[in-house]
Amino acid sequence: NWWTTRLASSRAPAWIMNGSQFFAGYIGKESFESDHPHDLAEVSKLLSGIDAPVLFGSGDVHYSEVMRIEKKKLGYETFELTSSSIHSATHPGMNDKKNPRRLKTTWKHNFMIVDSYPTMTGEIGFKTWAVGAGQRVQFQFEGRVRR
Repeated sequence: NWWTTRLASSRAPAWIMNGSQFFAGYIGKESFESDHPHDLAEVSKLLSGIDAPVLFGSGDVHYSEVMRIEKKKLGYETFELTSSSIHSATHPGMNDKKNPRRLKTTWKHNFMIVDSYPTMTGEIGFKTWAVGAGQRVQFQFEGRVRR
């Protein structure tokens, strides 16, 4: 209740962050969508009634990815940015798993840098880079969330 009350009292864009993924049901385990689908539906319904647009930030031990979260979930299109750990085990087959939401991914050791900024029109824009060894950019992506 605390965080939904805070979000509802402001029109400012916000990040919601979690150590594991929100919308990674395609894996079948270890995500809010897979392990607690009814709770995710309830949270999504709460978020859809709030004026502030949100972006989702999450972590995974094996890979990084950017997912486009479809409009039917919150009433507007948003994104989930997932960063892996720079030092953990990788998952080379991750790119082969079918995920219709995926826009970018890498299974190589990396970390993500995110530059996000609210706009004057109540949107939230962002740029992200997955950076690996030797400062090699494994992917980059730019997006905007509009309520």
